[in-house]
Amino acid sequence: MRKLVLIPAALVLLAACGGPDPAPVPTPKPSPRAVAIGPRERAYLAALGSIDPGLVTNMGAAIVHAHDLCDDVAQGKDHAAVLASATWYFISADVSVDQAKAEKILAAAESLC
Repeated sequence: MRKLVLIPAALVLLAACGGPDPAPVPTPKPSPRAVAIGPRERAYLAALGSIDPGLVTNMGAAIVHAHDLCDDVAQGKDHAAVLASATWYFISADVSVDQAKAEKILAAAESLC
């Protein structure tokens, strides 16, 4: 007497074809702009740190934001808009940026322009 063994074969096929899709592979985030830290950048970071040590928690971002402020000035944005950008770029949970601090940040950033 011959027995058909269909159930195990069906399970093998189901496991091979009908299983859940594998987890998606995360796509890499674009890398931030490369930041070189030379003597000018070190001086800028020191000036920024003297304004508020929290401003240099992320040194690379601080340098990128200085260049962003330089771009704003070069594009002819008015002073109030540039100060608003300085506030937006540097404010964080640990750092508050008022207009006086934004003026100091901008003055420090101009050393990299």
